[in-house]
Amino acid sequence: MRSTTHGEIHTARGDALGAPDLEAVLALRTAVFVVEQECPYQEVDGRDTDPGTWHAWIGERPALLAYLRVLTEPDGGRRIGRVCTAAAGR
Repeated sequence: MRSTTHGEIHTARGDALGAPDLEAVLALRTAVFVVEQECPYQEVDGRDTDPGTWHAWIGERPALLAYLRVLTEPDGGRRIGRVCTAAAGR
């Protein structure tokens, strides 16, 4: 973990992400993408617990401040998947 002015930066590989952290991540993503931005799409895509997925977030459960997900593609390349910041962090 690293510290920022907004708290600790936490990271976890998808297959090591615990249920409480996953729940906090999904709550933030749903609040930002589905509720605030009114983008009614399936937020849970089945990639969060993949071993090649990396998660990084700032804040403590249950109210995360910011989040980033990096996905490993089938060809081995990586791409940024989800990025969001809670309204309180903007």
